Amino acid sequence: MKKTLEIVSELCDARHITEAKYEEYEKVIIHTEILIVNEKSHRLLRELNAEINAEKIISTEKEVDIITINASHKITANALPKPGSILTVNGGLEIEPGAREAVSRYAAIIVNGNLECPESMMSELADIDVNGMIGTYPDGYVKLKNNFVIDKYFPVRASDNGRYYAGSAVKLIDKSVDTAKLIEKNVRFKTKRFIVPEEMLNECLPMFDETVELFVAPEGFSIADGSKKLNEELVNEYGGKIFIYGDLDARGDITDVLRRIERLEVTGKVKVDKENEEAFRAIGAKYRRLDVVITERKEGNGSLNAASLRITAVMLENSENVVEIGNAASIEIDEDVTAESIEKKLKVENAAKVVCSDEQYAAVCKVCGNAAKISVRDKNRVEITCERYDM
Repeated sequence: MKKTLEIVSELCDARHITEAKYEEYEKVIIHTEILIVNEKSHRLLRELNAEINAEKIISTEKEVDIITINASHKITANALPKPGSILTVNGGLEIEPGAREAVSRYAAIIVNGNLECPESMMSELADIDVNGMIGTYPDGYVKLKNNFVIDKYFPVRASDNGRYYAGSAVKLIDKSVDTAKLIEKNVRFKTKRFIVPEEMLNECLPMFDETVELFVAPEGFSIADGSKKLNEELVNEYGGKIFIYGDLDARGDITDVLRRIERLEVTGKVKVDKENEEAFRAIGAKYRRLDVVITERKEGNGSLNAASLRITAVMLENSENVVEIGNAASIEIDEDVTAESIEKKLKVENAAKVVCSDEQYAAVCKVCGNAAKISVRDKNRVEITCERYDM
């Protein structure tokens, strides 16, 4: 009996397909975001009884530049691609102001990440396939880092009537910053969140509109930016009154350091061991959420994060820890991996697709969290999953 070939890819280039390569299959199924064909390959796909599920089909007799970038990328006005190019970005994509011509030269753009562009370009991005969030920033604003910290040099460098955009937050941590100079220059910020000491809040508010979310460190507090560990080093650096913009890891031996904490506020979550829960609650800290940890799975060389993975029996047997897999697009489990080994040695979170045998199915269901699809392998079906497939 002939088998069915199923191809799952972001980009499938079928221009060089040959009948001999696929005549052994009864049926060919193609799931792709972009399919590139020419007249000859289109005809061959029909003759092969191919079932095509494509978001976009590009038919061309010309050579096409296929550009793949496995990192964050920026499309600028002065870097023009060859007309008809295809761009795949496995990371965030930023489109700079004035880059309209550069964007228009691409036949297709795939973004496996977030996209950010000027507001005025939104209507021109209908052909961009984004597997993430789309964000815009106001035209006429200078784009800063997503999390921008106002240091002591910025008031000097800022332009008169300067307009500045930060995608996530503007942070004023150093109380010695000359904010009066920014007000004098009529500087304005556009951002989602503003982190500021209470002593400087009223002076700084005119630089932000009413939509900004305020995170105010009480008077006398030091601001610790980012997730922190509760230990002697933290108190030595920030003192006994600490405002943490992030999470706090309070696990471990914290008895002595708690005596040095006068007041503590955490904008995120706090992790604390069960045996230290009562002592931690006694200091009256403020936080968004408290996670009390009783036992934790070991981490280390057993942690994996990749787009596509194959799980083998040797991989699980050789790992001292549980093999943890996060955010995988596709996971294939070999036939010889036992159900017992899966239950003891495998943990999967946020997988788009897991393929296993019928004997493995129950065990896979137990160890998978938030798996979009768990499929039992069809022995008469050959499946290929990848980012790009050349036929």
